[in-house]
Amino acid sequence: MSIRHPAGWYPLLLAAASIGIANSVVFSLLSNLQDKYGFSDAGLGLIAGSGFLVGLIGEVLLAPLADRGHSKRLLIAGLGMAVLGSVLFALAGSLLTLVLARAVVGLSNSLFGPASRAIAIGDCDADMPKRLGTLTGVDLAGFVTGPMIGGLLVGPYGLRVPFLVAGSFAFAAALMLMPRPLKPRRRTMLACRARR
Repeated sequence: MSIRHPAGWYPLLLAAASIGIANSVVFSLLSNLQDKYGFSDAGLGLIAGSGFLVGLIGEVLLAPLADRGHSKRLLIAGLGMAVLGSVLFALAGSLLTLVLARAVVGLSNSLFGPASRAIAIGDCDADMPKRLGTLTGVDLAGFVTGPMIGGLLVGPYGLRVPFLVAGSFAFAAALMLMPRPLKPRRRTMLACRARR
């Protein structure tokens, strides 16, 4: 039995994977960054933690916008932040700029995540849990793939290329999503519960 998908579903999945890659590529490169710039272990914690902190705060503040008809704007903004953060990583020359880059990439997740889930909810039909599960699985697959990409590319190409590759995935995903009519059909998850 086929699952009903909203318009632009497969580009949305590719975009979710690209957000996961952009958010995780740095984890296989932290020791390389530490060797290059000479900051302490605390610096590693700042880089890693800033993205999660900004992502958490951003999701709490921005998630309601996804239920108010702004999903597509949030998706494109999230992909834009993934591109910007990846470029900042590639150009970074200090601990401060690395922390800033990680925070920008973390913001991409909090912009994209709620909007993509709002679209996956769709009509609140019987296929909604499958769509949400697929979206979550693809996002996780991207997050797991990011460090692999970083580890494979850093040796032959240096520190900048893995970040630029991650950013190029997000850029390509944004180009694919822009012409798609992506928007949730119901305002909130509460509307789904009200129907049951």
